[in-house]
Amino acid sequence: LLLLLLLWLADGYNFVNSEKMKNLLVVGVVGLIVAWLAFDLWSLDVGPRSSLALLIVMLKRPFVNTDVFPNDNVEMMAKTRREMDVMSRLGVLLFGKSLDAIPMAVHDTTISSVPVRVYRREGYLVPENGDAIENKNVVVFIHGGGFAKGSLDSHDYCNRHILHQLITMNHEDTIIISVDYRLAPEHMFPAAVNDVYDVVSHLASKGNNIITAGDSAGGNLATTSLLKAIQDADAIVQHAVKKAILIYPSTHMACTNCYKSNAFLGANYYLKLDSMVWFSFTYGTPEDLHNPLCSPMLADEKDVAKLPPTVIITAGKDPLRDEGMAYAKKLQDAGVSTTHRDFPNTIHGFFSVPLDHHEEAIDFVAGIIANTFST
Repeated sequence: LLLLLLLWLADGYNFVNSEKMKNLLVVGVVGLIVAWLAFDLWSLDVGPRSSLALLIVMLKRPFVNTDVFPNDNVEMMAKTRREMDVMSRLGVLLFGKSLDAIPMAVHDTTISSVPVRVYRREGYLVPENGDAIENKNVVVFIHGGGFAKGSLDSHDYCNRHILHQLITMNHEDTIIISVDYRLAPEHMFPAAVNDVYDVVSHLASKGNNIITAGDSAGGNLATTSLLKAIQDADAIVQHAVKKAILIYPSTHMACTNCYKSNAFLGANYYLKLDSMVWFSFTYGTPEDLHNPLCSPMLADEKDVAKLPPTVIITAGKDPLRDEGMAYAKKLQDAGVSTTHRDFPNTIHGFFSVPLDHHEEAIDFVAGIIANTFST
């Protein structure tokens, strides 16, 4: 571009009027933009799928920012929720694999009046009425989305993928129940915790063996719903839940900038620091955010010690990485059997959308589920 500018000046401004100069300028500008994007993505040190996802976000964000807005803007709230579903479908279209080889049956129902979606092997008998499900091995999956978005549809593929792998491993008697809990800001804390707890509590009362699992906000709810059972002295839930699987969980809603990865990775990667702050104050009041059922990092050690064996998955380029690791240490210090696994060079959301390390993480989670229900 500098060379073209010098040629223009040396030619007495005449060269700029030629078609050749105009074409060269267009090529120069486009080349500069492509070079900048390529360098920016290369410097982030993520895998190819994550790079493409970040490129899409980078190109979209200057024109349409659905990350942060007044939480009473109903139109924008609906738009950002639709966008998450669309981005999930786009990721599956680009990087997902066909799961049709193994027939699965899926139906929507309710449990304790909470909408859920049930996944099972085709032919495996499960009541259509969710309240009647009993004596099964059940994974209660809670979707992410910052407590304000996400849906049964945004996480449909990852639940199908988990079940696909379980059936491949000859664990055909496991069902997955995805919870469509109420979202903020229409329903702020503790609505989501209560919805998940109600589902888990009812399933526990029916003699089901349970694993709670969830990503991001869902990872938070997969553990805070159990902390609620501990606070309420619900021995039935404590006995029924065999394990919790927390996938890049948000564990410290009261402090979205307390950990190194919050600021460092929240500046350049998919999940932004300003979005994390927005999610927190959309979900609860400042007082709510200090409640252990909102920020499990603040839970008493005596309550934490009663949690079931827990698996925590983090992403190497995720702003929530360090608080997930901190929660793993908190559990270990309290005597809880804890496994932590970090997937490097991938970003927040890689479990629900098939980005880098998605297949590896799905296999890891399916293996944990299979081993837990085998003992």
